[in-house]
Amino acid sequence: MVFRLRSPAQNNSRRPKRMRRPPRYMREYAELMDEMGLEGFRRYAGPVLVGAGMVGQLEDKHDRRRRTHAMEEIQGEAIPVQSLLDRVWPLRSGDQPVDDRFIAVGHSHDADVVIPDYSLSSLHAAFTKTRPVTVTDLRSLNGTYVNTVLVQPRSFVQLGNGDEVRIGRLVLRYHDGPGFLVALRELA
Repeated sequence: MVFRLRSPAQNNSRRPKRMRRPPRYMREYAELMDEMGLEGFRRYAGPVLVGAGMVGQLEDKHDRRRRTHAMEEIQGEAIPVQSLLDRVWPLRSGDQPVDDRFIAVGHSHDADVVIPDYSLSSLHAAFTKTRPVTVTDLRSLNGTYVNTVLVQPRSFVQLGNGDEVRIGRLVLRYHDGPGFLVALRELA
């Protein structure tokens, strides 16, 4: 048997191009926007939640049978958590939406937007798909807040670009489509 050595260029020509995972962080979205150009990137420019930090602590005394953990009293500023900072969650329906009018956020895989944190209820909050975007609490254990104001279950609070949304212990920043583009341009 005769083996022939190939140059690196020949080796790479036979490999399929590696699929890129969807962007998760603001910097990755900004790089993608630079690569695609503004017009090509517009399909990504919908409403999003962007991680800003975390507040409070989970109680040590929680019922082990309960999937959502209660939080202690919240005091102080949001703590920056590296894996959360600038993490982007697009507000889009999942493969099998819970409701055609809403985008459900929670820690369950039944939610349209899954955020794996046990201070969130399985289905914690819902965002409307229509403009202006509003949010409501879905009777969650730890509540939903918009700019430090508690959202009552089944009442809707309108969101504006840059509003702070707290679900469970996570502090998120809401951006509408144009606001998301502006925030990405500021990174460049």
